[in-house]
Amino acid sequence: MGIMLKSSIAYEPALDGLRAVAILAVLVYHLESRWLPGGFSGVDVFFVLSGFLITRIMLADIEAGSFQLSRYYQKRIARIIPASLLVATVTLVVAVALYDAQERESSGANYIAALLSIANIKQMRQENYFLANPDANPFLHYWSLSLEEQFYFIFPISLQFASRYPPRGVMFALFVLAAASLVACVILTPIDQQWAFYLLPSRGWELLSGAMIAHQLHRGVVGCSAPWASVLRWGGVIGLLVSFVAIGESGDFPGIIALVPVLSTVALIAGLLAGPSWIGQRLSGRLPVAIGRLSYSLYLWHWPVFSFVDYATPFSSLGLRTSVKIVATIALSLVSFFTVETPMRRTLAAPGNRRSAWLLVVVPLVLFLPFANFLRTDGYPRAYFYQIASGGRVFNRSADRRRAVLYGDSMAAVYAKVFREACEEAGYECHIMAAQSVLPVPTSDGRDRFFTDAMRGVAATKPDVIFIAFAYGTYVPGRPQVVHEVVEAFRPLTRRLVLLTNPPDLPSEATREAIRAGSRPPFLEAPGSKSRRHLVDSIVNAEAGPAVRVINAGAEFVLQDGSVRALDAYGRSLYHDRNHLGYRGASLLKSAISGQLDESAGGGVIQVSPP
Repeated sequence: MGIMLKSSIAYEPALDGLRAVAILAVLVYHLESRWLPGGFSGVDVFFVLSGFLITRIMLADIEAGSFQLSRYYQKRIARIIPASLLVATVTLVVAVALYDAQERESSGANYIAALLSIANIKQMRQENYFLANPDANPFLHYWSLSLEEQFYFIFPISLQFASRYPPRGVMFALFVLAAASLVACVILTPIDQQWAFYLLPSRGWELLSGAMIAHQLHRGVVGCSAPWASVLRWGGVIGLLVSFVAIGESGDFPGIIALVPVLSTVALIAGLLAGPSWIGQRLSGRLPVAIGRLSYSLYLWHWPVFSFVDYATPFSSLGLRTSVKIVATIALSLVSFFTVETPMRRTLAAPGNRRSAWLLVVVPLVLFLPFANFLRTDGYPRAYFYQIASGGRVFNRSADRRRAVLYGDSMAAVYAKVFREACEEAGYECHIMAAQSVLPVPTSDGRDRFFTDAMRGVAATKPDVIFIAFAYGTYVPGRPQVVHEVVEAFRPLTRRLVLLTNPPDLPSEATREAIRAGSRPPFLEAPGSKSRRHLVDSIVNAEAGPAVRVINAGAEFVLQDGSVRALDAYGRSLYHDRNHLGYRGASLLKSAISGQLDESAGGGVIQVSPP
């Protein structure tokens, strides 16, 4: 005898239980990826569920003639925004209090992206999900929320239009869109994994898979025999277990591998809706349903909590950090669920509160974005490419002041905030002409626009002093004369030049991740890195003379026993990453920079006093 799939939109507690499975997989993975290597695919389960549930609701409203886009958006705002806005704002406040200047800058930029629902695009341009430094990016998880929000904005318009046509035509359109998205995902993953991972066109097929189930159910009651329903349920369960345990972090995901968690979720939803079952009863239990209902708050809170705990307590044991993370995440999720998420959803979804719902979107943009933008620009005041030819980013502008320029790539940009402070104290007009991911040296193939723009900008600025730093080690080994070429290009444009050598690369055992895993000082510089640094420093030092001074940055970060100085007296990292100083580290060179703003300062090589 056949079992009939339910086509109504009645509440299905087993689907909340499935949410619980997804969120627990994600939480375990983020607590320690070795415990559940593929737990990140719980997000794929959420995508399928989201596509299914939202399509089911929309189709019922469309059929009843009660669907309104404005009403739909109001309900989505009421469901998503209150808790999301609360967590994002609290996260930003804590980041300001806890993080170094460059990490605060990044948090400000990521907060803006989260509020504008483009966190996935921002993250795509920033770093690989699997290689991200988790304790320094508390907004990383907003990528999936932004992707869903983009889907929620576009899909209802398309579905409402498509519903004017016969059901088979709608299903065909959904299938074609999903297939095209899947093909894009499979093709794009080996070419650019970050694009495939973060963008809606390459992940939309997962939400559309859920939408197709909802559409088929809405067309009427569909027969499914008891044996086949059991196969779907157990196949889905086994597929999800395989996904969580066996997929793991790799450059092949999402790609074709993502079919495993997606199709497993599709099968499990269909099997659960076919009728009562042992699996359905387990997923419908009070605890799984409670966790499922709390899953949105858990997802929002867990990543910033995990990030802040790891950042603030790198020397604590894994057990202690894990306990704090779990307790804090559950406590914050419960508080926000009962005090913000649930009551605000009910209030803002009421028919008479449509204007209030939209105000909740607009007002935070007006109130909070300026502050977040200030953090973005003040914490790490690097220049942007388009500013270089006109003199870069300018601070303390005055016709009567002396002028100082900071030029270079990201190795110079790490000093931007410290340099700006030193210029303010010394009464200089400050020009930041340092930017990330640029070519700071002259070339013969036309790729040196940044360098030539800087030459024009410096010529127009007529600075008294130019500070120069770039990733010498990237260019010097194959082109030893490159430092001299840069010096000779800028020397006629100023009264004196100051070159800052690069600090030693941070040994792998000195990263915060390694310290959390048990690594402790002394941190020894890798022999190859050390010899390369000495070679490069000798070439830079050779440029020293009456009009060219050199600040030996490495002296501040190499201790008397030859190990790398990676931490301050409070155990906080002096580095932003393996190659770049953080604000705390750059601040150790502030006195040397300030000294070279003094016109009476001597020339030659300035050895910063080692600690």
